[in-house]
Amino acid sequence: MLREELRPANEADALILEIITALDVEGVVRLRALAPAALCLTIVQIAKDDDNLPRWRSLAAALEEGGFTASAITALNACATLAGSSRELAEIITAKIRVERRARMDFAARADERLVARLTGAARTDGIIPELEADGFYAVLAHNDPAAYQAQVVALGDYALTNDPLRDPLFTKVQHHASSRDGLVWNDCSFLIMNEDSQPVIQVEADIRAGRYAGCRETGIRFTLLAGSHPRLDQAGALAVRQLALAVEWAGTNTLMLSVDEGESLPPSVNRWIAERERSRRSVPLARIDLTASEEEIEHGYRDSHRQSVRWGRKNMRVTKAEGADPAMVQAYFDLHAATGWTPALSRETLETRLATNRFNLFIGWLEEQPAVVLITSNHCHSSYYWASRKQIIGNKPLGHFVLHSAVMDAKHCGQTRFVLGELLQDEDFGSKLNSIALYKRGFATHIDPSYYVALNVNA
Repeated sequence: MLREELRPANEADALILEIITALDVEGVVRLRALAPAALCLTIVQIAKDDDNLPRWRSLAAALEEGGFTASAITALNACATLAGSSRELAEIITAKIRVERRARMDFAARADERLVARLTGAARTDGIIPELEADGFYAVLAHNDPAAYQAQVVALGDYALTNDPLRDPLFTKVQHHASSRDGLVWNDCSFLIMNEDSQPVIQVEADIRAGRYAGCRETGIRFTLLAGSHPRLDQAGALAVRQLALAVEWAGTNTLMLSVDEGESLPPSVNRWIAERERSRRSVPLARIDLTASEEEIEHGYRDSHRQSVRWGRKNMRVTKAEGADPAMVQAYFDLHAATGWTPALSRETLETRLATNRFNLFIGWLEEQPAVVLITSNHCHSSYYWASRKQIIGNKPLGHFVLHSAVMDAKHCGQTRFVLGELLQDEDFGSKLNSIALYKRGFATHIDPSYYVALNVNA
């Protein structure tokens, strides 16, 4: 959209760009009359071993020195895909910015500066994301005016996203953006599409952490329809995809990940945009428990082995729930993490605050009067979420099942209607650990909602 097109500086630059894009060894013969022999040799070596980062960096430096700007940027893009750390990626993108400035690609350079800022823990807040308008609709962006955006979201009350534990803009977002693991930070690309009466029609919660693709917290972006019967919803959808693409581009990336439910009804303009840019699709169903069912029906819906483990826990364990920020329970949370050698995901201050404001619930499973399991759930309007847990390993005793069951029943007794276990990362590409977690969660679920991660290139 606003990112400048890559334009070769001269004939040699155009030929080099063609050769390194295709990794065409034979094409180097045509290049010998236009470029130094050492540069031609490096290209041949890379064509035979295109995963060699030092050679790509050497080539990029030589191309920059020779003034072959389009080729240098392309070589640095290849370097970026091979970077082994955030620090290394920041160094590569910094070199790319230098070449972009030389090529007068100012929008691209500023976008890449935002990427470097995220990678180095200093997210830039200067500048605004252009807010688009068309066909009587206009966008309101969270980055440009966080307070105004927040006020619009609060005014929506109890709605789909505040009941979505993975994307809740009033809690999950705050929780994730407040964390800065490894010093890496976020850019907020969220926005609302408003109609001519200043009423929200579509909401898109999106953000980018460090050098990752654009997503929504740790999951995919959704197009949340706030006025499904609007007669010009298709036009609103067209503006939404343009605004999302622009915001992602502004933040310095070309890739994003959507979450799409099977059979989800989206505006045709959104479906066309997805189809044109989709790179891959992966099944990631959502596991949940319907808390409107009876306790007996819920427990009967568990996998047989899970029901047996719950019965074992009922006979051998007791479970307590923290009343507010109970000091003894909070201390037990940290003691158990220390005993198992795991770093707590939460600071004491954060945990106490979340417990005191009823955003978190803390459960502890006791075995022989010693804390054996800690489990946290979070509250999102009428939904509760299995946020995190940690347990001791004591032989092959099934310690966690009864604690999670107790949290489910507590949510039901508190009037919640849905207990979200989370997305099931069961594809083998996710790895054995996440596959095992998915298997465990699936065993409790009474409902599995088919959903997909869809990876897109913004500028396909």
